[in-house]
Amino acid sequence: MADSIERQILSKLIKANDYITSRELAFSFDVSEKTILKYLNNLRSDLEKNGATLEIKHAYGSMLKIENQEKFNRYLAHHGTNAVPSTKEERKSYVLSRLMNTEDYVNVYELADELYVSPSLLRLIIKDLLKTIEQYNLSIDHSKNHGYRIVGNEDDIRRCLSKECSLTDKSNFLDQSGFKAELTNQITSIVAKTLDKFHISVSIDAIESLSLHFLIAINRNETQAADTMLREVLALSLRVSDITGGAFDVTVAPLVNAWGFGYKNGTLPDSATVDSLRALVGYRQLHLTYDGTLTKDDPRIILDCSAVAKGYGVDRVAALLHSRGVNNFMVEIGGEIVVSGNNPKGEQWRVGVNRPDDDPTSTGNAIETVLPLTDCALATSGNYRNYYVTDDGRRVSHTINPATGYPARHSLLSATVIAPTCAEADAFATAFMVMGIDSAKALLPTLPYLQVYFIYDNDGRNAVFSTIPNN
Repeated sequence: MADSIERQILSKLIKANDYITSRELAFSFDVSEKTILKYLNNLRSDLEKNGATLEIKHAYGSMLKIENQEKFNRYLAHHGTNAVPSTKEERKSYVLSRLMNTEDYVNVYELADELYVSPSLLRLIIKDLLKTIEQYNLSIDHSKNHGYRIVGNEDDIRRCLSKECSLTDKSNFLDQSGFKAELTNQITSIVAKTLDKFHISVSIDAIESLSLHFLIAINRNETQAADTMLREVLALSLRVSDITGGAFDVTVAPLVNAWGFGYKNGTLPDSATVDSLRALVGYRQLHLTYDGTLTKDDPRIILDCSAVAKGYGVDRVAALLHSRGVNNFMVEIGGEIVVSGNNPKGEQWRVGVNRPDDDPTSTGNAIETVLPLTDCALATSGNYRNYYVTDDGRRVSHTINPATGYPARHSLLSATVIAPTCAEADAFATAFMVMGIDSAKALLPTLPYLQVYFIYDNDGRNAVFSTIPNN
C-alpha cells in the first residue's frame, strides 16, 4: 500500500462502515472513477492477505469487511495508514471528543481498539489530556470498570471543545453543543461554490452568452469534450437508459420542447412533427469515452440533463459534507434529498411524500406518508403538477415517452425512489414515470438496490405500491 491515496481511501472505507460509491471517492480525491477503481482493485488484493475483504459492487459502491481484526491491525500499523488518528495531537483530540460526546463512561479497552493502540498507551493519552482540560475547570471521572468520562460545566466543555478539538471531532458533538453556527459558516461557503460550479457544468438553463459551458458547447457542436461533472452525469444517464430500455433518455429534449415543457416553449405538435423529431431522439446515438469525449451520430441531437442534474448536485454537496467530517445531515435541493446519520434528536430522518393532487386551488402540502430514512437518497417524480390543458380541454403531461414521442399516459401518479445516490434516485424516478406502474414493477426485481413508493390511480382513487418495509 505504497500510494498515499490508497491509504486515504482505506481510511474512508474504515470510517464509513458502509458502501461508498466510486463517484464519491473520485470527487474527494479529484481523480477519475477509473483511477479510483484501479486503487480499489489494488487494495482488494492486498487486503485479502491481511484479514479483510473489499466488496466492490457496481450499483452500491465499495465496502470494507474486517474478518480478522488482529491481523488487520498489524497491517495498518505496518503501512502507517491514516485510517485512525496517528499523531499525539490527533489521538488527544479524538479521545477528548469521545469522552465529551457521552453521558456514560467510555471503556478504555474499547477506546483503545478504536485508536489501534494499547490500553496502557491510551491511559497515558488520558493522563496528558487531563493537564489540558484542567485549564477549562474540567476533570476526568474514572469508574471501577475501566471507564472514563469528562465532567464539568457545559459552557466550559463547549469552550474546551472549541479550542482543543479538530473540526472532524467537533462534528461528532454538533447536535449536543452550540457549534452549528461555526460549521454552518464553513459549509455554506463550500455548498455555494459547489452549486455554482455544478450549475455552470450541467444546467440546461445556463446563460447563453457563456459559450464555454460544456453542455451548451456540446449542443452547439463546438466541442466533444465534457468536463468531469458532465461526464459523470452522462455516464450515469446512459447506464440508466440501458437498464430501463430507453425510458430515461437525455436526448429527449426536442420532443419535450415541442410539447411545450422545455426551455423553448412551443405549440402542440402534430404527428408529422413528432415523427420527424423522433429521429433526433435516442441515447444509443451518443458515445461517451472514459476521457470524456462525447460523439453524436447526428449533430442535431440536443442533450437535456435536467432530469438528473439536481440529484447529482445534492450528491456533490453531500460528498463535501462527508469530506469535512460531518456525518449527520440532510441535503435537499428542489425536493431531491440525501440523508446521512441521524437528525438532531438522534433519530432517523423523517421525509414526507406528497399526496398527488392536481387541484389548482390546493396548496400541494398534503402528505401521503412519512418515511424514516438514514444513509440514502430520495427523489420523487410526478405528473400531477407539471402539465397544461389545451384549448380543447386536453390534459398534456410533462413526462414524454422517448419511444413514442408523446406524453406518457398511464395510471402512475408519482414515483418516489430511494437509492444509494440522489442522481440514481432522480433518474429512475423519471424513468418509472415514463414506463408506468406495470412495467416499473416488472423491472424492480433486477434493481435490488432501489426501494420505491408508487402512488397510482385505481378507478378514481389513489392506491399505493411500496417495496419499503412497513410502508
